[in-house]
Amino acid sequence: MHIFQPTQLAFAGLDHLSDLSSVVLNWASPERSYLSTVLRAAGLESAHRLLDVGCGSGDLLAAAAILEPGALLYGIDPDEDALELASRKIYGTLQSVELHQGVAENLPFESDMFDVVTATLLVGVLSLEQRREMLAECFRVLAPGGRLLIADWAGRHEGVGAAISYPKHFVRWLLFSEAFPPTLEETMIRVGFHPPETRAKFWTVLGTIELIEASKPLLG
Repeated sequence: MHIFQPTQLAFAGLDHLSDLSSVVLNWASPERSYLSTVLRAAGLESAHRLLDVGCGSGDLLAAAAILEPGALLYGIDPDEDALELASRKIYGTLQSVELHQGVAENLPFESDMFDVVTATLLVGVLSLEQRREMLAECFRVLAPGGRLLIADWAGRHEGVGAAISYPKHFVRWLLFSEAFPPTLEETMIRVGFHPPETRAKFWTVLGTIELIEASKPLLG
């Protein structure tokens, strides 16, 4: 496991930069502007701990660092090259950002550690067993009352997205041993989360992305 420590920078007058986060996201990747909505839903405050699972090249963490410089940010991804890009992209935080190389099914963090865990465009590429293990790990590392925010493709694609996703879903259908595999929401409940809610939907040329939120109970 490698840990990447981006350069720690402290800026004066960062409050006006928070307004730029959505603009930067929309300009850099118009179809990923949903990340700004994910961060608004996260409600980050100073000293909050946020973990982005499958952080890739760090788009969400970079925006979070600008939006709330006092937050404690962590990311994990199996791709070392993507993490290297993230380490150069994330700036504006008053704290060090920790980037770990690893998989979502085995998070190298203590239990009850985070206030918010995010995962964007990740669960759709996991097998059913990987998804269950990933959600169980997210549940474990969240503090009681902590929230999980998942943004991913809706189960039913439309238009171009339907044509692109059909081969993958057909292969999965052939390989699944369960006649009716549990949905994402059902699996979240099974690992211990409160019943999840859909917070927002985003329409792109490839299909619909849903933002789903679930919280960890205050009492075990």
